[in-house]
Parts: sequence; structure tokens; C-alpha cells
Amino acid sequence: MTVEATAIQQLDDPGLARRVERCRALGFPHVVLRNRIFSRYGQAVAPEGTHGVDLTPRECRELLDALGGSMVQWTSGIRPDHEPSEWYYVICRKFTPLEALSSKERNKFRHGLKHCEVRRISVEELAGEGYPVYCAAWKGYGYATPTVSEDAFRKGVLREAGYPDLLHNWGVYVDGRLVAFAQNQIHGTSDVDYSATKLDPAFLHFRPSYALFHTMNEYYLKTMGFTYVNDGARSISHDTNMQDFLIHTFGFEKAYTALNVYYRRPLGLVVNILYPFRKVAGQASNRVWTLLELERCRRASRRS
Repeated sequence: MTVEATAIQQLDDPGLARRVERCRALGFPHVVLRNRIFSRYGQAVAPEGTHGVDLTPRECRELLDALGGSMVQWTSGIRPDHEPSEWYYVICRKFTPLEALSSKERNKFRHGLKHCEVRRISVEELAGEGYPVYCAAWKGYGYATPTVSEDAFRKGVLREAGYPDLLHNWGVYVDGRLVAFAQNQIHGTSDVDYSATKLDPAFLHFRPSYALFHTMNEYYLKTMGFTYVNDGARSISHDTNMQDFLIHTFGFEKAYTALNVYYRRPLGLVVNILYPFRKVAGQASNRVWTLLELERCRRASRRS
């Protein structure tokens, strides 16, 4: 199979056609292969969503030629038997009502829901009010300044105005002030990606995260009937406190899968040479450590 441009009218899945339309309209580089949209994230080319896909080495080379990057990364899909693996998605399949929580946890949720107003917001609202939250969250990560300017932030939000069915914006307000927001990618009627969440650390005592995730989970899992919501794959390059928080507080789980990675030459050869010495080689830089840890997860997940 040759990687090539796919006409929207040729796609049998209306939802896929709609997502391709969005990629083209917004200028997002992408390739449609095996009924999946592949995009580049940093140096990795990967498909959207959590569903499994099978790729040949030739297809991987063509994806890299089309999109750039140094590797193709994909999975075999969530394991139905829940067999543990070194690679996983962090998902939630069922909404947890307040009555099912311990009294201590229930009080935290009630505090958040009492002081915070959570609702879907328009791109205009997020564009007009979201940048201070974005900056505050960025500084909370330990960075002095954000990498995105206010003008670029506004334009990036507003360009999604034509696709409210594919990207949902949520806002958390305290006394009328936006203190947190979330942007969620919608994949058909099966799953939702919690792709971006930003909170102003100065308002954490109001527990906006409790109010936000509780409300979103109720909406997507209970009201709308999605199969699950997804906070993304295992993170190996940055702090995983948020994923641990979701697992322990909101009923998220590790949905195990097998990781596949195809490296552009000669990177694959370099990885194989360095891998036996990864504990030492990984000290050279965080980038090298991340690459070798990814390879460890790939090997371990496929043995599981």
C-alpha cells in the first residue's frame, strides 16, 4: 500500500471524513492510512486515538517520508483481557457518582462543585479569557515564560470555530473568573481525548480539577454514553502526577497495550547499540534517556 492523499469523498466513515476535513482546513500535516489519521508529534509519527493498527516497514518508511520525524509509534489496541504491560493508556470507562466515594473524597468534590462553575464554553470565550490561565499554568510547571504568545494563543483557539463537534472547550469559573480550562478531542461516539487541561495554581484551593473532571466524566460517560474518556498514553518524558491523580481520584485505569516503534535509519541501529548500556548512556541527556526508556517499554510490552 502506498501512502497518498485520500479524497474526503472516498472515506466510508463520515466521522473520519470530518476529521480529515478539519486537518486540511487548518493546515495540519497528516496522512490517512488504514482508515486512520497519522500526524507528527515532535519526532514521532503516530495515529490518532487508541485503536490498534498493523503497519508494515514499507508503510512506516512512507509515513516518515511524508511527515518527517525520526520514528513511527503505534499500538496493537487496548487489551480486552487487561493483561499488564509496560505500555498503557490512562482511560475511564465509568462515571463515579459522589455517593460511591468515601466521605473524605466526597467533601473535596462538593467543595469544588460548590465554589466552581463548570460549563462548555465557546472558542470566543476561551480566546478572550484563556491566556492568563495558560500563562499561570505554564509558570506552575516551572517555566519563566510560555512558548506561545497571546496573539498566537487567540488565533489558535479561534481557528477551531468551525469544528465544535470535534473539539470541545470547557471552562471552570470562580466568582465569574476563568481559572481553568480543558480542550477535548472527540473521536466518533466511542472515545474522547482529554488532550489539554490548564489550571491556574493560585486557585487550586477551590479544587477546580475535582469539579472539572467530575463534570466532564458525567457528561461524556453518563449523559452522552461514550465508551471511555482518555487522558493519553503513559508518559515517560515528564511528570505523571496528573495521571496518578486521575487514577486514584476519578476511577481512571491503565488500559494495557503493546507498543510498536519503527526507527528511521540509522537511529534504529544506534538504539540497538546503546540499549545494553542504557543506564550509563541515558545520563548523557534527557533526550537519550527518553529514547532508550521508550525502547525498554516497547520490548517489555511485547513480551507481556
